[in-house]
Amino acid sequence: MYYKPLINESVERFGMLWNRESVDRILVKIDIQDPKTPTVMNAMAQVPDFEKVVDEWEKGFDLNKDVRDDNLPAVYGDLGAYIFGGFLGASVTWGTGGAYSEKLIADMRNYKDFMHFDETNKYYNLQLDYLRYLKERSKGKFCFTEMLAIDGMNFLDCIRGGDAYTDVFDYPKEVGELLDFSSDLNVRFIRKQRTIIDRYRGGRFNPYAIWTPGETIFISVDAYGQCGQEVFERHGRKYVQRLIDEFHGGWLHVHSDAMRLLPAYVTLKGLVAIGLEDWIKPPRAIENIENILEITGDIPLMINITKDEFISRTNDKTLPGNILYWISGVKTVQEANATAEVAYRYRSKYRNKKYSMRATNVS
Repeated sequence: MYYKPLINESVERFGMLWNRESVDRILVKIDIQDPKTPTVMNAMAQVPDFEKVVDEWEKGFDLNKDVRDDNLPAVYGDLGAYIFGGFLGASVTWGTGGAYSEKLIADMRNYKDFMHFDETNKYYNLQLDYLRYLKERSKGKFCFTEMLAIDGMNFLDCIRGGDAYTDVFDYPKEVGELLDFSSDLNVRFIRKQRTIIDRYRGGRFNPYAIWTPGETIFISVDAYGQCGQEVFERHGRKYVQRLIDEFHGGWLHVHSDAMRLLPAYVTLKGLVAIGLEDWIKPPRAIENIENILEITGDIPLMINITKDEFISRTNDKTLPGNILYWISGVKTVQEANATAEVAYRYRSKYRNKKYSMRATNVS
């Protein structure tokens, strides 16, 4: 692959990690772009112009082309995930983050009027056309993902905005019917997208620019982070579990301010991994890693870490294994490759509080 000459080495490492075969090893993804102007935001600001969007992605890929880490050149395969409301008739506007749909259902008493989907919908077909464009342009150069699933509370947030978080109490029956509808529609749409997107070495790419095995699906539980655990149990668990079951594995995306829900999330069956994103802002996953590992056990993780934190903890032999570390603060290809070399030599003895925190570096 032009923008990742050593991609197959990364895929091998990912395969071992997701298969629980890297308990003493670590993987790293590093991006040397300016964090104030990240590639993804530069690209999404060009939506819906397919060519300009991908031009921006390729600028970022070119910067990182010679970095020998596990950050893959993957284009987000969506025009903004909340275009999903447009599939059902909501008005869509284009902003710096891509597509945003306006509130679809103004009055929940009329919710059934919106439980229908027409495959001739212009936004639905625009999204599919974008994937077809990516399929042609990406050949031999980069990879791309499908559009993020928008189901459960994410779907309710998409079509109802802030009212979603009171609807679960005021209209529980109506919410249940809408979420059942969205679950069916998401599974159908994901399968449709996957008729366009080829698998790579028996797996697929996800929005965090990584490779996952088989048909594993990336699942965001963002909206549940605004709720208590009872809302997840009543209006979330069965939809997340259905996605995992339908696609034989789930890669769960969780913001660090929702770490309180980890005890519920880890009981989902078929989790491939959990990504804990904190954008280097509190609450930090790395600062709570012992407590997190007590909850997650042998489930592989992805967490954010600064270069300084990474170097300090590898030197001190206190960095846990079985984790993909997303390292920030690296500015050059040379610096990135030196950091990656440290990572791939590192062997951890750390498991959790019950185990030793010793580690070794091997040549």
